[in-house]
Amino acid sequence: MNRTTLLFLIFFICCTLHVISGEQKNGKPEGDLSFQNKLKTINQAISVGDYSTALNLASEGLEAAEMERDQKKKCVLSLHLAELNNKIGRQNQAIENYLKIIDNDYIVSNNKRNLFCQMELGRAYLGLDNYNMALKYFLDAIDFSLEREVNQYDDELYLYVALIYYKLGDNQLFNSYIQSSIKRATEYKNYRVLISAKKMLVMQYLREKRYVEAREFVRDLHRLSIESRNLNNMTTARIALADYYVELNNLDSSLYNYEKALEYSLLAKDYINAANIYTRISHIFYLREEWDLAILNNNEALLIRLNSKSTLIASSYANLGINYMKKGEIDTAEVFLKKSLKEAIKNNNLKYIRQAYVKLIQLYILDNNSKSSISFIQLYENFIDSVNISSSKGVLTMQQKLNTNKTTIEKLNNYLLAEKKHLIVLYSVVFVLIVILVWRLFSKKIVKSFKF
Repeated sequence: MNRTTLLFLIFFICCTLHVISGEQKNGKPEGDLSFQNKLKTINQAISVGDYSTALNLASEGLEAAEMERDQKKKCVLSLHLAELNNKIGRQNQAIENYLKIIDNDYIVSNNKRNLFCQMELGRAYLGLDNYNMALKYFLDAIDFSLEREVNQYDDELYLYVALIYYKLGDNQLFNSYIQSSIKRATEYKNYRVLISAKKMLVMQYLREKRYVEAREFVRDLHRLSIESRNLNNMTTARIALADYYVELNNLDSSLYNYEKALEYSLLAKDYINAANIYTRISHIFYLREEWDLAILNNNEALLIRLNSKSTLIASSYANLGINYMKKGEIDTAEVFLKKSLKEAIKNNNLKYIRQAYVKLIQLYILDNNSKSSISFIQLYENFIDSVNISSSKGVLTMQQKLNTNKTTIEKLNNYLLAEKKHLIVLYSVVFVLIVILVWRLFSKKIVKSFKF
């Protein structure tokens, strides 16, 4: 063996040992590196607002993991997919993703992952306005956190429970949970939750017409957002300030702050939030009766939501339908409202199904179209009856869960009764409309019969 051959062999052996030691050090064979690269690509797609690509990559990865029967990869990708679905408003898909893995050993054996799944399930049901199931998972998660001493997410969990009681109008329980959230968030120095909790207090003060306290908290929010040096927190603070000015009917100041919030949101590449802000800006123009500008901003929101495959597409279609209805373009309004209904039914989103039915009925009444209005009232009544049946079962479940919290159950039942009263009003309006039409036709016949 000559000297050149020997040197070549030594070099080859050193390279091989280096590769082997590298793999041992990283603990990631080639397959795992490929998996990590996929997760990195998914996160990169999310960071630039390309949710469609992120969804496709996560779905493809999940299918591969299921074929390989790799439980860890399956759980990790399911978590990514569920969190992404939750973010873009596809709550039903998120719930399906979480329920598939919540009993998996990879989740159950880790307290933080277990707690995260319960919290995200609660968030998904909250996004569907299913307060019964949302409360169940949030309260279960709080109990789990206290029992296992996880000390993570509890500030956020208290915030979500407070939000539900805010929506139900239970001020006592709202105040209890929001103060717990603020206390924990302050301890953890979690600016995101702290700012969100104080923004919710601003909403409560505005609802109670306590404008002085609301103003003080708005100033505090602005200070905290600057202190956090975070664009998302600055966006939240600006939205709170804009909401404050809307309540005072100062639309110019409100519009200015919404536009600043939009600027921060786009800089942070938080396009989902940007779509929500476009919707808020369109509402300001709606209040000003500037229909073209309202339509323009709702179209911007729609484009983002179509790109992200969000279930809020139904909301954007409905908003555009309402804008065109106010503008007097009945045919265009009908097209958008029917698109909203179709999209909401596709995603089984009860909130937007209801909204679409109500607005279509209003549209047909406005257009003196009694036949279509009666038809859609019947469809709406069938829809409400089906919701009442499923909600009643949920109320019983929550009554067992909460036990002494009768106020919450009463609020839920009152909501269902209000839906029925709404239907009675709509039937009355249509009945009056039909009577007027019949009277006009009858009057014309009488006049003709007296002509020689």
